[in-house]
Amino acid sequence: MKTRIILLTFVSLVVGFVIGMSVSGYLNRQKVNKWREGSSPQGMYQKWVDLLQPRPDQADTLEVLLKEYIRKSSVSMSKSFMEQGVLFREMESQIDPLLDSGQIQRKEEFKQKFRKWEKSFNKKSGDSLRPDWQKSDTVTKAEETQKPDSVVVIE
Repeated sequence: MKTRIILLTFVSLVVGFVIGMSVSGYLNRQKVNKWREGSSPQGMYQKWVDLLQPRPDQADTLEVLLKEYIRKSSVSMSKSFMEQGVLFREMESQIDPLLDSGQIQRKEEFKQKFRKWEKSFNKKSGDSLRPDWQKSDTVTKAEETQKPDSVVVIE
């Protein structure tokens, strides 16, 4: 009888843990998806339209203004990603000569894990942490100055 009660209690706890983890994972995934949708240029535009609820006489003017400033914001963010990449590569060039082979190996493994995670993120969301033109590790000076203007298209 005691064994049966202990077994039933244990099974109940395990089932509770599984249900709790599943619900937590689902809720977190919902939050991340909502954030991703709202972070895209189209999502930002829709948030502003929903927030402002423009009158018919305002709609055309606000649409033009919102799209222009969202485009500028996206270009600014893209430039920031590029600058971070340039800074990271500069840092690597400075610290690599100081590192031993084990440290370099750990650094390279970390970079590979990040790239793998980034590819996984991009596949799941259809979104990207970095603009398409910045996916490679090497970015030329010409690319730095030319590409950001073509980043965003809001239809």
